[in-house]
Amino acid sequence: MDGFTGLDIGKARSQLQNFNDMAYDGFYKIYNAAQTFLQEIGKNWASPNAVSFSNDFSSKFSSILSDFQTKVYHAINGCNAAGRALANANGASWSDVSCTLSSDCSFGAGCSETLNGATGMVVDNVKTFRDELKANIESGVETVSFMPRAIDFYSTDGSLVSAYSTGIDKIAEAIKSACDEEYNIISGYIDTETNNIMIAKNSAEESMQTAN
Repeated sequence: MDGFTGLDIGKARSQLQNFNDMAYDGFYKIYNAAQTFLQEIGKNWASPNAVSFSNDFSSKFSSILSDFQTKVYHAINGCNAAGRALANANGASWSDVSCTLSSDCSFGAGCSETLNGATGMVVDNVKTFRDELKANIESGVETVSFMPRAIDFYSTDGSLVSAYSTGIDKIAEAIKSACDEEYNIISGYIDTETNNIMIAKNSAEESMQTAN
């Protein structure tokens, strides 16, 4: 460390705090978007397909958010350890940044096979919730995309002493990919349910005509 004159602890800690705050913001934008989506489609879609879709959706986003959370915890804990070591080596102290993410990545909402004894879909409503989900998830992904990829430790003379990788690089891409996949899946179900409604309607009309 030729020319090393000290450690700018405040700058590194501020960057790590920003990493935590952005992780919190992005996490809950995505979590709340998924939770609201599940609650709303549960009120507007009931069938075996609906149950299968909502269960798969819940499982997928619980897993993605859990992975995101784990990476954030590891990054913050690892960076705190690096900060303490560098600070101690320079006769200074490091105040740990706490990770503020909740440990709960589960969803309590979903669809059932029937609603008040009826099976079917309010197609226009489900389309609206699908589009809102995509927009809200993309807002969360944008936040995650701008999270620091490394926490930099600078000397007081402005030179870079060390950088701790946060390992967050591929999370935003994975979340967006999952959202796009679910958008396509539910779009397929909307088409299927619409066709089923038309088939049932035509069948009922034909039965009435035959009866007459």
